[in-house]
Amino acid sequence: MGTRTRERTAAATRAGALVIGIGYLALGVAGFFVATTVLWFSTGPVIDVVRTAIGLLALLAARRAAGAQFLGLALMVLLTGLTIYGVLAGVLGSPRELSGLFGLRWPDTVLHAVTAVAGAVLGLAGSWRQRDAR
Repeated sequence: MGTRTRERTAAATRAGALVIGIGYLALGVAGFFVATTVLWFSTGPVIDVVRTAIGLLALLAARRAAGAQFLGLALMVLLTGLTIYGVLAGVLGSPRELSGLFGLRWPDTVLHAVTAVAGAVLGLAGSWRQRDAR
């Protein structure tokens, strides 16, 4: 991969982490001041702390491309878990054991799934290589 391509990939990875950071920080902080939902997303003490932490960590990770890539992989793992949790809560009719901790609804689950995919893209962005043309 050429130097120019690496620089573009690094800039895009950092920008992606910055966008995720701003979005999750805004959603997490707003959740502390609203009773039930922010836009379509559920609020609650645990999920608001998790979203605020994701936002702050993403903003810190956006300072360096390697940090943004690591964040992407961590988000892929964490938010895939939250997505599975949200799907189980939705499919099983939100039994008390599943819905009590986070109180997730379908919009939250979709947000977490989309962010998990974005995290995978961020985390794997530096590993894509162009083949030498011979």
